[in-house]
Amino acid sequence: NYFTNSAAITATNIFTYHISLTNGSGINGTQDNAGGCCSGVAVSENPSVTKSSHTTTGLLGQTKVRISITYQNNRAAQTALVMEQVKFKRSAFTPGGAGTNVVPFTITVYPDLPCLNPANPGGGVVYTYNPVASAATPDTAVFTPTAPPTPASIIMLPNAAGCFIALVDFITPSVKTANIIFATTSAYTDIATGTCSQQAVATNDNIPFIITTTLPVNFKSFTATRIKANVIVKWETASEQNNSGFAVERNINGSWEQVAFVPSQAVNGNSDLLLSYQYIDLNNTRGITQYRIKQVDIDAKSKYSEIRSVRGEGQLGKTVVYPNPTNDGKVNIVFEDGNVSRDISVSDMSGRTVKQLRGITNNNITIENLTPGMYSLRIVIPSTGEQSVEKIVVNKR
Repeated sequence: NYFTNSAAITATNIFTYHISLTNGSGINGTQDNAGGCCSGVAVSENPSVTKSSHTTTGLLGQTKVRISITYQNNRAAQTALVMEQVKFKRSAFTPGGAGTNVVPFTITVYPDLPCLNPANPGGGVVYTYNPVASAATPDTAVFTPTAPPTPASIIMLPNAAGCFIALVDFITPSVKTANIIFATTSAYTDIATGTCSQQAVATNDNIPFIITTTLPVNFKSFTATRIKANVIVKWETASEQNNSGFAVERNINGSWEQVAFVPSQAVNGNSDLLLSYQYIDLNNTRGITQYRIKQVDIDAKSKYSEIRSVRGEGQLGKTVVYPNPTNDGKVNIVFEDGNVSRDISVSDMSGRTVKQLRGITNNNITIENLTPGMYSLRIVIPSTGEQSVEKIVVNKR
């Protein structure tokens, strides 16, 4: 019945067939005994397999691109389709560094015989690439995987489609435009020799794609300013991707707590426009308070902003240095006004300058790696000539 129903067999065709049982029974347990590479019952004819389509999806805010490739078996006999090799060709590649170095990446190929394009396929074959110091002409270099694995394969049914899914993971974020070269072969029984052979699929599997994997949120500014019993927390974003919103956190007594959650203004969490946010925190603490922003993705991943410090109500009009004395060689300095440019120098008791900072506009900075001893902290506002001096004590650890 199998051959009778095959449109490949006509009165003018010359064909042979081979059947043997291998660890099973029925058509799923048979294999071509002429060579072993053509699973199932094989007709002695060259297959006609073509790549019919492909789709490319960039996973927003991440470092991955997903490619689904569909192949079509145009013969009335089943054949094996093997992903023999996956190569990577740079047409324009900016992995975050100059020269010919390329960050490591992986390509995982998943067989998808029913072409259902599942969101979470299993049983993939991982190709690992580590093309450091690749080639003199990186824009045309073709990278092959290190230690190629056993190829992924599917059995293409008569006159039916079969698919592969490829997930490219670039590990580090950057903008990439490149080509993936999928070298596929189909297995068949050669009519002249009666042996199992392989034939390259005569189709262009050089699939171009571009994926922009910038950081989920690009902070342009972040300030925290005390106005009497309130602290005004403001921040701006230059771009947002896959962003759910922002958790405003503060630290008063050595532990961080969330005081508010501000949803993203971006439509569906994505924007290339400048967006401004503000939260007013009722805070009448008389000591130092630290603030930070926790950016939360739609998929619940998160990252933190820098830390901003504000004085307490009882510390207005002063430059606050804390902790002072310090036991780890690190001190924080908080100014009343963060919109003024300052020059800062730290000198030891012999008058030798050990740290020097110019043009500081943040309302708080951190000075690190101070050895035990006593220091003089000099703060100068160049625009007015105003100066102030503070003492810093660094204890032994």
